[in-house]
Amino acid sequence: MCQNSNLLSLFKIAFLHYQTNFSSSAATQSLLRKVAQASTHQASGEFKDPGRQCILFNSIASFTFTEDKNVLTWLPKDLDQLLKHGDWLSVNNGRRVECPLISEIPNAVWLNERQYEIKIGSSECSSFESADFPFDVHRLEHLLKKYKYFIITIGNSTPAYSCAIIVGENEFSYVFDPHSRNKKGLADPCGRATLTTHPKDQLENFFKNFAKPLSASVFEITSVALAPIPNASSLEETFAPSDATDILTCFESDSSSSEDIPLSRYTFLSE
Repeated sequence: MCQNSNLLSLFKIAFLHYQTNFSSSAATQSLLRKVAQASTHQASGEFKDPGRQCILFNSIASFTFTEDKNVLTWLPKDLDQLLKHGDWLSVNNGRRVECPLISEIPNAVWLNERQYEIKIGSSECSSFESADFPFDVHRLEHLLKKYKYFIITIGNSTPAYSCAIIVGENEFSYVFDPHSRNKKGLADPCGRATLTTHPKDQLENFFKNFAKPLSASVFEITSVALAPIPNASSLEETFAPSDATDILTCFESDSSSSEDIPLSRYTFLSE
């Protein structure tokens, strides 16, 4: 009887441990797979520069926000703030062009009294369908392991659509799309800017589905690195254009790294 009682106690302890771990795991998975939506999207008339911010400025704002606040904790109000920051960056950028270029990404930004240096990596061009630019899923997997931030642009003509990829420390990646999207991250005329979560091995399928209604199979993915600048002193706001050669897409020109560009331009983000 005593032995059976001990076995029953051990079984109860094991069951409670399993139940606790299962609940915790389910809660964690639910959190990791979260979707957040802003109250509007980047083409809204409430912005000063609607429709132009996605290629560079909303993406950079989202990367900087990630350094300040874990993407898992982002709320709709955070996405609203990102859109405002992206619009501010777009309005105050030195050059006024219809389609902002990778070379127009600022070399450094301020957020909440902290300064970050921005370095642009190489751009990879590919296609979901064309044999001329075959998609290499293994190459994408390699990039996702090596870098944390990416700007992906789908389409090699105007308009093209860009959004930000933020690689998580788990098996998930997060896509911040400032365009009008539904909760699945797909085009919706009544949608909002959206943060969606995707297993890393399913990013390819997500962007394939994303590209189909746009009739665009060609895409470019550019890695971005952020590094905090210690003991940075306050700098005068400057919006002079970079000396770097303009890069519209890598179909027209080879992309160059910002490591060769002096830190001569600074922009500021603040709450």
